Amino acid sequence: MAIVPMETTAREEQYLPIIEDAANQKKALQFRYLTITSGKEAMRHGSVHRVLVGPPARFIATCHRSGDLKWFRVENVTDARLDPNVPCRDADAKAVDAYLRASLDGFHDGGAPVRHVFFVSDPAARWVARNLMDGMEDEEVPGGIRVTAETSGASRLARYVVGLGAAAKPLTPDLAREVIALAEGALKAIDESADAATPTTKADAKASSPTAAR
Repeated sequence: MAIVPMETTAREEQYLPIIEDAANQKKALQFRYLTITSGKEAMRHGSVHRVLVGPPARFIATCHRSGDLKWFRVENVTDARLDPNVPCRDADAKAVDAYLRASLDGFHDGGAPVRHVFFVSDPAARWVARNLMDGMEDEEVPGGIRVTAETSGASRLARYVVGLGAAAKPLTPDLAREVIALAEGALKAIDESADAATPTTKADAKASSPTAAR
């Protein structure tokens, strides 16, 4: 039987050793980072406290801009080097551990962890029970499973629940709000796409009518 090793990306191979050096040597890391939500790259400094090789490879660092612990994905790093001219910032090990435990799949929305619960019906429940994220716990209930997660990563949890479609139902209010917000955002995007494809003037409607080309 052949064993297939976990694949790493070119950026992970290039920058992960530098990030690990920053953590081991307690040196400040200067890195250029692509923020997916804004689509913009910016140079920043961070003090690396934990490195998770993944996949995907991620690290927890104190952001020197905000002073807060944050997650960073190595694939989004486009340049990195140790900066001996910037002091490395220490972080309490217990605080870093708590941040890690409260995170879900590399996401932490800030604030204290909240208990979230959702139900998954059979037969999808059988797949979900074998593919739970770290920090999730399930129990069998009539018709499926009930999944519990105490986390500060509600946005990531909501995307997980939405991805299960009609088989999943949030049972706690905070999670329900996150799921509804995602659903409303998707519906809005669909409506905007439909509006963009619909003629807005009589001239447009005439030009696009089946008889216009006759």
